[in-house]
Amino acid sequence: MAATGLNVLRPRNPFEVFCLYALTFCAAAARLPALGERSLWLDEFSTWHVARLPLWQSLTWEAELTPPLYQLCVRAVLTLANAADDPAPEWLLRLPAALAGTALVPVVYALGRRLGGPLVGVSAAVLVGVHPLLVEYSREARPYAFLLLFCALATWLWERLVHTGSRGAAAAYVAAATLALYSHTLAALTLAAHLAWWLPRRKQPGAPRCLAALAVVGLLATPLLVRAYVFRDATAAGLAWIAPPSLADAGRVFMAINPASGALWLLAGIAIAAASILRQGRTSKRVEVLAETRREQARRAALHGLWLATAFGGLALISLLRPLLVVRFALPAAVPAALLPLWAAGRAGRAWVLVLLVAGMALDLPAVLRQREAPLGLRELVDHLNRYGAPETDLAVLCVWGARPAQIEYERLGLDYYRVRALPTETLLLRHGPDAPVLADPRRLWLIVFQGDPEPLLEQAGREIECFDVDGYVLRALPCGPYRLIRVAPLTRAGDPG
Repeated sequence: MAATGLNVLRPRNPFEVFCLYALTFCAAAARLPALGERSLWLDEFSTWHVARLPLWQSLTWEAELTPPLYQLCVRAVLTLANAADDPAPEWLLRLPAALAGTALVPVVYALGRRLGGPLVGVSAAVLVGVHPLLVEYSREARPYAFLLLFCALATWLWERLVHTGSRGAAAAYVAAATLALYSHTLAALTLAAHLAWWLPRRKQPGAPRCLAALAVVGLLATPLLVRAYVFRDATAAGLAWIAPPSLADAGRVFMAINPASGALWLLAGIAIAAASILRQGRTSKRVEVLAETRREQARRAALHGLWLATAFGGLALISLLRPLLVVRFALPAAVPAALLPLWAAGRAGRAWVLVLLVAGMALDLPAVLRQREAPLGLRELVDHLNRYGAPETDLAVLCVWGARPAQIEYERLGLDYYRVRALPTETLLLRHGPDAPVLADPRRLWLIVFQGDPEPLLEQAGREIECFDVDGYVLRALPCGPYRLIRVAPLTRAGDPG
């Protein structure tokens, strides 16, 4: 008989307890120490900005496309740290995400344990702990670590609710599912998997409580629907950078959400094929004893399969109408993508689970270690301007791609956080063409670019780019993460490059 109650999260023996604590500590060690090493990027500036606005204004600022849970947590952290007035340090803005990414490890352990036993649970927790993208998005001041955590927790609670029909599981599911939706609206794809898995079981004794839980979640999510409708045009403009996906793009995104997934699925298939060949002509008493357990695990695996199908496949289908197929939007699929092959290998034998675990760690761990090298970003770009810019002859120019007022304000946030102190600063609206007055300014221009390409405008305005010499390589732009710096030669007289 399966255990009931929420205490199933607890490991059953001292070795499991040790493994779970050790893995959670390792996950924290991979996330917390490096929170301040990378500079913030554009979406993180948005989190910092809305967390400092008056509450109602922060909830209605149309340039922030995501629901408010993460910014509310950051607001609370800034208040507790008394850092609401001055630019807060990067690590403080990212702290809630890092804690959520660490908390994901024991939740995935619980999912894996329910799915395939202790070995699958521990193995899944290991792979999540060293998952390169999960580590990366746990060190970003955005809601994706929250989205992953609450989608995983809601999935575990939903299976418990359908299995037990208990009031406590229903209340906990409502809380987790609602928090998932208020982390990111794409959590609705995971909840769609819960509904699809439950429909064939809707005649079970606990079905009314399951239906009531879904109804309450829908009611609590109503403000999100209203906000999405009111800001539908702003949302479309903010997502216009996403290109329509191709089949190759879908494969790239799937492999990116878990670099080990391809190897895990391949090895799991080999394990099942090998096991079926070895068992031909024999009956296993152990298999007969565990038949019911395996059937129960297969039912849970169906839930994870639907989760993967909606979180990734559903996103891909939506992208045929409204392109959304980018890695961070597909992140909830990373958990079932790791769990399912481990479950499949576990049905063939424990040795196969260990093979998959070693293969996954070998593929993922080096990428995590490489992430410790902080890349250049806007912070380093601004430091370069403050060091080499000459205030008498140079001008810093922020290139803005958006056209809506809120989008323009959004793209300017980076220089509110990292301030160019050595040079005066102007703005170039890229969509307004080459007639912008700043392009006629005779001074040397240092263009700070995030989206768009200012080079055609420079050519039309008769301005020439000064290349950078970096380690013997001649570059037309200095790359700094998602930003780049372009240096434009001064004019000696009107219209003539110096």
